[in-house]
Amino acid sequence: MSLILKVSLLSHLITFSSSFINLTTTLNVPSSFLMFFIYLAYSLDIVSCYRGIIPFYRCNNAYDIYKHHIAGMIMFSLMSPVLFLEYSQKIQYITNKILSVGFLSSLNEAIMIYGTFNKLSRLQSNLELLFKVYIFSINTDWNIYNTFTLIKLLNYKKMKHLPIYGVCFTSLIFYACLYPGLLQKSIHKLKRGLFIK
Repeated sequence: MSLILKVSLLSHLITFSSSFINLTTTLNVPSSFLMFFIYLAYSLDIVSCYRGIIPFYRCNNAYDIYKHHIAGMIMFSLMSPVLFLEYSQKIQYITNKILSVGFLSSLNEAIMIYGTFNKLSRLQSNLELLFKVYIFSINTDWNIYNTFTLIKLLNYKKMKHLPIYGVCFTSLIFYACLYPGLLQKSIHKLKRGLFIK
């Protein structure tokens, strides 16, 4: 495994661990910490594709990774004002929760990088697909709920709230345009993995 993918794997694992801590404990890993490791992992995945190594063992072409990662990085860019402007504690909390729920998926990306260089058993592969189905369905619904909760807290008359509206609507478009297709592909692959030897 190249150094680029080792650092990317580690970054995805740190992102997942931080997100999981935020959602299951009273500890608070700041959004700035999460966003740094997300940017790092996504950038390294893109560099890996550019150098001709597709980092995820289930992907057949780099275009899918470019599409997903670049859309994600645009969304993070819209989110950056959250790090510098002063918002209420509730808005900061929900924004951090949206980020954390969304990046539970980093575990899946870490497994796919690992699977590029190490053969996974059929059980491991099916568990990874089951987790992917969860990410594109229940986890997505959880974040759509969080996003609408955040929209209700915002005031469109306040200029500083406009970037957060941008994050909310970009997230909803992202989920609506990309995730149904990804869910369908994951279910199809899981069915094949379960029933085809």
